[in-house]
This record gives sequence, C-alpha cells and structure tokens, in this order.
Amino acid sequence: MPKNFEYVFAAYGIWIVTFGLYVLVLARRAKRARRSLDRLEGAATPE
Repeated sequence: MPKNFEYVFAAYGIWIVTFGLYVLVLARRAKRARRSLDRLEGAATPE
C-alpha cells in the first residue's frame, strides 16, 4: 500500500463525518421550523 493512503482515508473520513453532522443539523432545523409553522397555523385559526 502506498505511503500516503492514510491521509486520503483520513480526509475522506473527515468529509463523511462533517456531512453526517450537517445532515443531522439540517434535520433538527427542519423539525424546529415545522413545529413553529404548526404553532403559527394553530394560532391563526380561530376556534
């Protein structure tokens, strides 16, 4: 195995972890936005 493959694997690992964290953050933001919209719709609807 060539010498510098560990750097390539480390770089790909960092990118995969970063992308995974980004997806988790996006999911949390979407969930929070959905809840806020539901609350706004509930407040705007007269009962």
